[in-house]
Amino acid sequence: MNGQTHRKRSGTTGAGTSARRLLPPIFVLLLLLSTAIPTARIVVARLKQLAQDARSASFVARVTDEVVNTEDLDLAVGANPRLSRNEALSQILEQKILVEIGRQGGFDVRASLPAYAQQHAEEIERAKTLWKLTPEEIQQNLERNLLAERGLEALAASARTTDEELSEYYVQHRGQYQAPLEQVRAQVEVEVVAEKVRGELDYLHFMSVRELRSGYEDVHIPPDEQPLNPGSELRLSMVILLAGGILVGALEWMLARQG
Repeated sequence: MNGQTHRKRSGTTGAGTSARRLLPPIFVLLLLLSTAIPTARIVVARLKQLAQDARSASFVARVTDEVVNTEDLDLAVGANPRLSRNEALSQILEQKILVEIGRQGGFDVRASLPAYAQQHAEEIERAKTLWKLTPEEIQQNLERNLLAERGLEALAASARTTDEELSEYYVQHRGQYQAPLEQVRAQVEVEVVAEKVRGELDYLHFMSVRELRSGYEDVHIPPDEQPLNPGSELRLSMVILLAGGILVGALEWMLARQG
């Protein structure tokens, strides 16, 4: 009787031990699934976007969530034929970044649009003649241009300068000035602020531009840091996704063997 009781207890203990051994692998698998499913949805959405951009013959660049196409470049180069297409692209990207800054700053430019339109009356007439823009399109372009100006002003207003910075800039550019720092301080401060704004815009270019079609570049981003074109990024993403799947499968197999 005692032997049978002992065997029963041993069997129960063995089953409990096996169950406890299975708990860590099950927990890890559940954790992997809980993070993998949302991540997979994001990856799939991104791959669909990349595939769509790669297939579009007119696609040039994507900055934040907005797309630049060849029609945008044609308009920009038509407005200023002295610009190369890459220079025009950089200007378009910069305006989109500044417009976003203006929007985030909560600027309401509608009340200022009539006066702004009067200041740019000649450009508006030229746009009507060259590109046959509708009144609605002209209104949208004016609003975006004014928002971009407000965004640039906001960047300049946020740039703080110190006496040390002004003195250092003055010494580095001493040949440009014919007077002591005290007399040209305002001019030096304007130039230091402009340099800071340019640096901030270059950083925003780097952080905001997600894709560039092969053959195009943003002149404000160093050549070795240009974003991947959608075709290359799509292939790279597929390789990473496949490697991740193999890694997860291998981990599950190892955990199953340990269990």
